[in-house]
Amino acid sequence: MITNIFNIGENHKHLKRVQESVITHSETSSPMYYLFKDQKMKPGWRPVVSGCNSNTVGISNILSDIVESICNSVENPYEVISSEDMLN
Repeated sequence: MITNIFNIGENHKHLKRVQESVITHSETSSPMYYLFKDQKMKPGWRPVVSGCNSNTVGISNILSDIVESICNSVENPYEVISSEDMLN
């Protein structure tokens, strides 16, 4: 439905192809696992969710593109892409 709402691919006559590519027939949920954080003063665990094979991968990719486009349209963003960027 998101592809219909935003007409993703319509400008290039690829609406049907995009719709077929984001449909998943998987019924598995995203697996979650933990990684140990040792770089901070207080060690802990970081949750990681891998959605590459889940039933929400299509909607995740579409929403990621939309949010990224919105963030890139901000004139003076408060976002940094790396530690070097922050120091600069």
